[in-house]
Amino acid sequence: MTWYVVETHAGATVWRRTVEALERDGIDIYGPLCCEAGSQGANPKPMFPWYAFVRLDLRRGGWIAVSNTPGVKQLLRSAPIGPPTPLRAGVVEQLRAMELGGAIELAPRLKSGQTVRITRGIFAGHEGIISRKRGKRLAALLQFFGHQREVEMTEADVIALDGAVQVAV
Repeated sequence: MTWYVVETHAGATVWRRTVEALERDGIDIYGPLCCEAGSQGANPKPMFPWYAFVRLDLRRGGWIAVSNTPGVKQLLRSAPIGPPTPLRAGVVEQLRAMELGGAIELAPRLKSGQTVRITRGIFAGHEGIISRKRGKRLAALLQFFGHQREVEMTEADVIALDGAVQVAV
């Protein structure tokens, strides 16, 4: 069986009811929850409001039961007509592995002076210190051949090195 993305109608209450209804119907569903850093799982919220993951065998028509569940808007597709698009292998397992106490703890917002590791682009793997930040863009100071150079990137290109999980949502 393969994981797919189901889109629900708007609202956290609708999302929770839809997830619960699919669980009652015996559908393997995962709706990851998240919480603020340091909250120890208090007041968890949907990590992806309006979306959840369902594991289905399309050959057995499992998507029909999901599509007919109240609160379900659609199964995501890569084209307007055709079967739902499968989720990349390992995504759900990676999210579940990040959970502590039933929720994924989000890192606090990145701040100037914070040490980060670059995860994408030509500087991937390098560590730096955030020198300035504006919205979702930041500049980090990196060491090259004994000199510091400022490199610009987005928040999604780095992870914080303070032990918390940095998730770009």
